[in-house]
Amino acid sequence: MKSLPYTSKFILALLCMNLLVPFELMSATGSVSSSAVPTTVQAKPAPQLDRPNEFIATPLISTPVSLQSFTVNVIQQLSVQKPFASWKEAELQYFPLGPGTRSWLVIVSENQKKDLGYLILSAKDDGSDPNESYILSEYGSAPSIPYNLTMLRQTLVQLSIIPTNFPNSINVEALYIPLLPLWKITSDTKEPIYMNALTLEVLPWGDSHFKSLSDKAIWTKEGIPSSDHSLKSSIPVSYKGEGDPYNNLLWVTAPEVPLPTNKEFTSYLKSQSSLIFTSPNRNDDYGSPFNITGFQEWSTKHQNSQDFLYVGTGLNGNRYLPLSLLRTQGEFRASPQ
Repeated sequence: MKSLPYTSKFILALLCMNLLVPFELMSATGSVSSSAVPTTVQAKPAPQLDRPNEFIATPLISTPVSLQSFTVNVIQQLSVQKPFASWKEAELQYFPLGPGTRSWLVIVSENQKKDLGYLILSAKDDGSDPNESYILSEYGSAPSIPYNLTMLRQTLVQLSIIPTNFPNSINVEALYIPLLPLWKITSDTKEPIYMNALTLEVLPWGDSHFKSLSDKAIWTKEGIPSSDHSLKSSIPVSYKGEGDPYNNLLWVTAPEVPLPTNKEFTSYLKSQSSLIFTSPNRNDDYGSPFNITGFQEWSTKHQNSQDFLYVGTGLNGNRYLPLSLLRTQGEFRASPQ
């Protein structure tokens, strides 16, 4: 039996969980193959069931035109590369992410029947119009797609965080800060719970820590900017390195590997196949440690503009993150041989 696509899982999970769905989880739709980007894409309000108070009525949400244009441009560049070729005629769905709708999750699917991948785009914090200037915070291909409500429901039940019969409604928010997709789960009877929206790990902190992370987040330049229309993507490079850093913990005592330039980084990965990213004493803040087993380069024609390197993480190198951001938030260690 084939698994349901992301959108079907999303709706099915809402129906099963009796969730109070906030603003952050409403979607909007579009298409990569459209010759022109529509002026607005209206998000659908939460469905209303016969029993009251199971959903919060949500107003229509417009997806910014500049965000749609940037999304289409990125996907057009990715789809010329073989690993992303199926994205060329894909359908897009937009889900705003908190706090403050600063970021957007874009689900890439084939006829809404097969999940192909995702993008997360974030507004830049450089004084420009937040509805006009964005960066590509991360992207990836299936099955490494965050914010899966079906998997969230199963995990909450398994951990006995919620009972199987759901006597009380709970509130779920989709949040994002650089490197860390998050779920925030609240109810009338418990303290808020934060979970990594990709690994579904329960995080050992609450509202005050999240606010601190959000206030300190780097949004300015750590990613491909929407203002540069000359960007070109290269073929993603992937190696068969060790996928799980917990399989061999010898890297914990290994010295840091300094890789200050993109060239040094790619040369090291070509010779060693994998590398571990860690942020000592702050791994929960960035979903680390994790192995890096690939990369993809983005070049630009603009003078005095830097090229961008995104590194492939995950068991299959399916999630791509800005290398420049990893450098500022942690360090690299050699994978045990």
